[in-house]
Amino acid sequence: MPQFNSDIRQRVLFLSLIPMLIITCILGFFFTYTQLNHARSGLLEKGQELSELLSAAAEFGILSNNAAELRPLSHHLMQNPLVIDVVFMDQDFNIIYRENTFELAVSSPPEPSSLIDKHWYFSHPVRPAPIRTDNVPELFAEQTAAETVGWVTLIFSDEPYENNN
Repeated sequence: MPQFNSDIRQRVLFLSLIPMLIITCILGFFFTYTQLNHARSGLLEKGQELSELLSAAAEFGILSNNAAELRPLSHHLMQNPLVIDVVFMDQDFNIIYRENTFELAVSSPPEPSSLIDKHWYFSHPVRPAPIRTDNVPELFAEQTAAETVGWVTLIFSDEPYENNN
Protein backbone atom coordinates (compact mmCIF):
# COMPACT_ATOMS: atom_id res chain seq x y z
CA MET A 1 0.00 0.00 0.00
CA PRO A 2 2.75 2.54 0.73
CA GLN A 3 3.99 2.07 -2.83
CA PHE A 4 0.65 3.30 -4.19
CA ASN A 5 0.64 6.50 -2.05
CA SER A 6 4.12 7.55 -3.09
CA ASP A 7 3.22 6.93 -6.72
CA ILE A 8 0.21 9.26 -6.47
CA ARG A 9 2.30 11.91 -4.72
CA GLN A 10 4.92 11.76 -7.46
CA ARG A 11 2.28 12.05 -10.17
CA VAL A 12 0.60 15.04 -8.51
CA LEU A 13 3.96 16.72 -7.95
CA PHE A 14 5.01 16.01 -11.53
CA LEU A 15 1.71 17.20 -13.01
CA SER A 16 1.79 20.45 -11.01
CA LEU A 17 5.46 21.33 -11.52
CA ILE A 18 5.79 20.69 -15.25
CA PRO A 19 3.17 23.26 -16.35
CA MET A 20 4.63 25.83 -13.95
CA LEU A 21 8.14 25.28 -15.32
CA ILE A 22 6.91 25.55 -18.91
CA ILE A 23 5.02 28.79 -18.18
CA THR A 24 8.04 30.20 -16.34
CA CYS A 25 10.34 29.45 -19.29
CA ILE A 26 7.92 30.94 -21.83
CA LEU A 27 7.46 34.12 -19.78
CA GLY A 28 11.22 34.40 -19.20
CA PHE A 29 11.95 34.20 -22.92
CA PHE A 30 9.14 36.63 -23.72
CA PHE A 31 10.29 39.27 -21.22
CA THR A 32 13.92 38.93 -22.27
CA TYR A 33 12.99 39.28 -25.95
CA THR A 34 10.79 42.31 -25.20
CA GLN A 35 13.51 44.00 -23.15
CA LEU A 36 16.13 43.46 -25.86
CA ASN A 37 13.81 44.90 -28.51
CA HIS A 38 13.05 47.89 -26.30
CA ALA A 39 16.76 48.54 -25.72
CA ARG A 40 17.47 48.21 -29.46
CA SER A 41 14.69 50.64 -30.40
CA GLY A 42 15.97 53.08 -27.76
CA LEU A 43 19.44 52.87 -29.27
CA LEU A 44 18.07 53.56 -32.77
CA GLU A 45 15.95 56.45 -31.56
CA LYS A 46 18.86 57.99 -29.64
CA GLY A 47 21.19 57.71 -32.64
CA GLN A 48 18.70 59.30 -35.02
CA GLU A 49 17.92 62.14 -32.62
CA LEU A 50 21.59 62.87 -31.95
CA SER A 51 22.43 62.89 -35.66
CA GLU A 52 19.57 65.32 -36.37
CA LEU A 53 20.64 67.66 -33.56
CA LEU A 54 24.28 67.45 -34.59
CA SER A 55 23.45 68.28 -38.21
CA ALA A 56 21.74 71.50 -37.09
CA ALA A 57 24.68 72.44 -34.87
CA ALA A 58 27.27 71.64 -37.54
CA GLU A 59 25.75 73.80 -40.28
CA PHE A 60 28.23 76.68 -40.04
CA GLY A 61 31.28 74.43 -39.64
CA ILE A 62 30.37 72.41 -42.73
CA LEU A 63 29.43 75.46 -44.81
CA SER A 64 32.75 77.12 -43.95
CA ASN A 65 34.67 73.81 -44.22
CA ASN A 66 36.15 74.60 -40.79
CA ALA A 67 37.34 71.54 -38.85
CA ALA A 68 38.14 73.69 -35.79
CA GLU A 69 34.45 74.60 -35.58
CA LEU A 70 33.40 70.93 -35.77
CA ARG A 71 35.96 69.52 -33.32
CA PRO A 72 34.19 70.66 -30.10
CA LEU A 73 30.89 69.23 -31.32
CA SER A 74 32.33 65.80 -31.91
CA HIS A 75 34.59 65.85 -28.86
CA HIS A 76 31.60 66.23 -26.55
CA LEU A 77 29.76 63.32 -28.18
CA MET A 78 32.80 61.06 -27.92
CA GLN A 79 32.37 61.11 -24.12
CA ASN A 80 29.36 58.81 -24.61
CA PRO A 81 30.45 55.14 -24.40
CA LEU A 82 28.18 54.23 -27.33
CA VAL A 83 29.72 56.74 -29.75
CA ILE A 84 32.91 55.49 -31.40
CA ASP A 85 33.16 58.01 -34.24
CA VAL A 86 31.70 61.27 -35.51
CA VAL A 87 32.15 62.14 -39.18
CA PHE A 88 31.42 65.45 -40.89
CA MET A 89 31.31 65.39 -44.70
CA ASP A 90 30.69 68.01 -47.35
CA GLN A 91 28.10 67.64 -50.11
CA ASP A 92 30.56 65.61 -52.22
CA PHE A 93 31.15 63.17 -49.33
CA ASN A 94 34.67 64.43 -48.65
CA ILE A 95 35.49 64.19 -44.96
CA ILE A 96 35.91 67.60 -43.32
CA TYR A 97 36.55 66.31 -39.82
CA ARG A 98 36.56 62.92 -38.16
CA GLU A 99 37.34 61.72 -34.63
CA ASN A 100 38.54 58.17 -35.32
CA THR A 101 40.61 56.40 -37.98
CA PHE A 102 39.06 52.98 -38.63
CA GLU A 103 37.70 52.19 -42.10
CA LEU A 104 34.29 53.67 -42.85
CA ALA A 105 31.45 51.93 -44.64
CA VAL A 106 29.39 54.95 -45.67
CA SER A 107 27.33 54.85 -48.86
CA SER A 108 26.60 57.91 -50.95
CA PRO A 109 24.18 59.24 -49.97
CA PRO A 110 24.30 57.62 -46.54
CA GLU A 111 21.32 55.68 -45.23
CA PRO A 112 19.60 57.27 -42.21
CA SER A 113 20.49 54.24 -40.07
CA SER A 114 22.25 50.98 -40.83
CA LEU A 115 24.11 48.21 -39.01
CA ILE A 116 27.46 47.30 -40.57
CA ASP A 117 30.02 45.08 -38.80
CA LYS A 118 28.57 45.63 -35.30
CA HIS A 119 28.58 49.39 -35.84
CA TRP A 120 25.42 51.45 -36.15
CA TYR A 121 25.70 54.30 -38.67
CA PHE A 122 23.30 57.23 -38.18
CA SER A 123 23.49 59.83 -40.93
CA HIS A 124 21.61 63.04 -41.42
CA PRO A 125 21.91 65.69 -44.14
CA VAL A 126 23.00 69.19 -43.21
CA ARG A 127 20.78 71.81 -44.79
CA PRO A 128 21.00 75.55 -44.22
CA ALA A 129 18.26 76.85 -41.96
CA PRO A 130 15.92 79.34 -43.63
CA ILE A 131 16.13 82.97 -42.57
CA ARG A 132 13.07 83.88 -40.55
CA THR A 133 11.14 86.76 -42.08
CA ASP A 134 7.99 86.71 -39.96
CA ASN A 135 8.49 90.30 -38.79
CA VAL A 136 9.10 91.70 -42.27
CA PRO A 137 6.37 90.45 -44.63
CA GLU A 138 7.93 92.21 -47.65
CA LEU A 139 10.92 89.90 -47.39
CA PHE A 140 8.77 86.79 -47.12
CA ALA A 141 9.67 84.37 -49.85
CA GLU A 142 8.16 81.01 -50.49
CA GLN A 143 10.34 78.46 -48.75
CA THR A 144 11.87 75.92 -51.06
CA ALA A 145 13.54 72.65 -50.23
CA ALA A 146 16.98 73.50 -48.91
CA GLU A 147 19.98 72.06 -50.70
CA THR A 148 22.10 69.56 -48.80
CA VAL A 149 25.45 71.16 -47.98
CA GLY A 150 26.92 68.20 -46.12
CA TRP A 151 26.37 65.14 -44.00
CA VAL A 152 26.81 64.20 -40.36
CA THR A 153 27.36 60.55 -39.48
CA LEU A 154 27.42 59.20 -35.95
CA ILE A 155 28.80 55.72 -35.47
CA PHE A 156 27.67 53.75 -32.43
CA SER A 157 29.18 50.53 -31.20
CA ASP A 158 26.94 47.59 -30.38
CA GLU A 159 29.39 46.34 -27.70
CA PRO A 160 28.18 48.41 -24.69
CA TYR A 161 24.62 47.49 -25.65
CA GLU A 162 25.49 43.78 -25.76
CA ASN A 163 27.49 43.90 -22.52
CA ASN A 164 24.62 45.52 -20.61
CA ASN A 165 22.11 42.90 -21.72
